[in-house]
Amino acid sequence: MLPDKSLFYPVQVWAQVSAQGEVRPLSLKFQGYRYPVSQILDKRPASSLKTGGQGWRYLCIAGGVEIELFFDGVRWLLAGHF
Repeated sequence: MLPDKSLFYPVQVWAQVSAQGEVRPLSLKFQGYRYPVSQILDKRPASSLKTGGQGWRYLCIAGGVEIELFFDGVRWLLAGHF
């Protein structure tokens, strides 16, 4: 089942945090499957009107698909187009 493109889904993300505090997602778990993040195409500050938060938007390649992850400092959300 593919997610609705207008929604955000909470996901479990394994990430690396550098000594300088930079966060890099390594893989994510969605619908019981773990997908490695093979490439980060873009990272920028972002706010989400749908989730009501501010944080970082990551445009990534995971499982061979371009995805959008949002991190508000506490939780990770997957934009519904995976």
